Amino acid sequence: MEQQTRPVETFRDGRLKASIWQNQGKDGDYHTVTLAKTYEDKQGRLQDSHSFSASELLRVAELAREAHGFIKERNRERNYMQERKAEINRPSHNMNR
Repeated sequence: MEQQTRPVETFRDGRLKASIWQNQGKDGDYHTVTLAKTYEDKQGRLQDSHSFSASELLRVAELAREAHGFIKERNRERNYMQERKAEINRPSHNMNR
């Protein structure tokens, strides 16, 4: 059975949501975001639509802003950890012999 991938984070505003996905590329990890509106179909199943009314657009924009901030912070943390790792692995040039 195939394992289903889950978003690393989801921001919600009522039926609207921004889901953040972690992906791997040739240059390392990166994130993408899907924006959706959840609704119930005629059979009672939850579905996602990617179409928004004019009155929902500002709320969608705010969810996009939150997702952007989350990704930006994740990237900042990742870069910091990479710098620290490089610093620790850097050979010491101690001149005291």
